[in-house]
Amino acid sequence: MVEELNSYTPQDLADLDALMHELSATSFCNEELLNNALNDANVHVYVIRDKGHIVATGTLCIKHTLEFTVSHHFSVRSFEIKYLPLSP
Repeated sequence: MVEELNSYTPQDLADLDALMHELSATSFCNEELLNNALNDANVHVYVIRDKGHIVATGTLCIKHTLEFTVSHHFSVRSFEIKYLPLSP
């Protein structure tokens, strides 16, 4: 089941860091980056857990412009999330 990550444990941080290393050897997730994402109202971090460990993650970033609202979705071990339109 997909859940939005609003807080995390040390194990969650370790799981996210391991997932980021799957992107490349130089990708990582540390406490500062994760806190920045979780504290930004325009960023939503979603995870899937298996046996208590985060095994997939997706990040939805919302950007507002004068013309419209744009969303970007980044994921590691992709999963699909269906969204309603952000603007009427």
